Amino acid sequence: MIPKINYKKAAFFAVFVFGVCAPTQAQFWKKLKKKVQNKVEQKVEEKLDKETDKVIDKTFDGEKKKDEPKIEQSNQLPVFSGGSGILKLYSHGYEYITKDIAISVYGKFTKDNLSNSVKTYNEDRVIKPVDAFPDGYALAFNGSGFLNPKEGQIIIHHADSKKVVFSLKGTWNTTEGDKPISGSYINLSVSEIIDKRIVENRSETSNKNTSNNTNNNSTNPFANINSNKTDIKIPSKFSFTSSLEVKMTSNDGSTADMEFLLGDYPSIYGMSIVSEDMGEGGIAYNVITPKSITMFINVSGMKMKKTVAQDQFSQTDFSDKVPSNPDELKKTGASKSILGFTCYEYKYTNEGGYVSVWATKDFPANNTNITMLGMREGGIIEGFVLEIDSKSGNDTGNMKAVKYNKNKSVTINTNDYKSMGF
Repeated sequence: MIPKINYKKAAFFAVFVFGVCAPTQAQFWKKLKKKVQNKVEQKVEEKLDKETDKVIDKTFDGEKKKDEPKIEQSNQLPVFSGGSGILKLYSHGYEYITKDIAISVYGKFTKDNLSNSVKTYNEDRVIKPVDAFPDGYALAFNGSGFLNPKEGQIIIHHADSKKVVFSLKGTWNTTEGDKPISGSYINLSVSEIIDKRIVENRSETSNKNTSNNTNNNSTNPFANINSNKTDIKIPSKFSFTSSLEVKMTSNDGSTADMEFLLGDYPSIYGMSIVSEDMGEGGIAYNVITPKSITMFINVSGMKMKKTVAQDQFSQTDFSDKVPSNPDELKKTGASKSILGFTCYEYKYTNEGGYVSVWATKDFPANNTNITMLGMREGGIIEGFVLEIDSKSGNDTGNMKAVKYNKNKSVTINTNDYKSMGF
């Protein structure tokens, strides 16, 4: 049987990914409004909290033995020179940092197999410095800007626990505009290795604790949010330059509307949220990356955010509703126009029904991994999905793009939002 798509549930999670259902939304916004009303009184408390945090951090972490290289804000291009820097090992890859530039490579690396990163990363494998960690990608950045993915190239010539050598080619994005850059960084010696990889058994223990908390608080809509104690880093800014409006329809005639925010990211997208409970001028966004989901809320002049790990919300991934096996989902040769774009059909059929996916290669967006639309990196669907139609038994459903706003601009300066404490 075809996996049954529950469109009501899909719409529910699309509008409120964190699981705040309709009966609890009033409580949610009431809580926010109360926080706004107490904003003045909280300032004193926040100041005390900051001083307390400093004492706690100093007690547990101690003084830093050595200052890490800091990349200074500058409108100048990185200088092609040698020197030394710090090598940081992460679970998602490694990062080499000097006073002038940082280079990141995503993959499974240790100090003993860094040579596996010795390769060329062309423009389709060069990304902006964002909170996304796809294997096989690289990026270069500093306090002034970053290597543009378009026509950009990063070559790792050598990498081990003692030295990292790389070269760049393309344009550098600065506050003054794009500037041509080309050259090699040679004799970059490793002065220190900092291991920031997550210990597996600690992660497993955390998952077990999270599972227990969820079971014990199944009636609490904020249980999953509060149980997440992971410090997830997000970039200082998300920029979206267009949007796609989608309508979902089920066989009982019910519909749901959503808007996807698109930018120059292959694996990051946003979703705008509208709720009457937010009041006039209130606005909220969900930003989904491969590793995290962040809700940004601006209500009554108060900006708040909440970030959680992506793996806590597997229900937001609808890509499993679209077969990925080439023997199941096949290109039929049929075509039609959606929003002026020529789309080709990919279809899977059995005696219980079908799943029909319409995708176009002409859509002007870089996104390749919008799981809400059944799109994922490495899938067999070529292009951007603009419609999914399905039938399973007596149930039918349709998800279709109805409007493309090519000039919509949404910029989220994440540091302007205070983390939610509930």
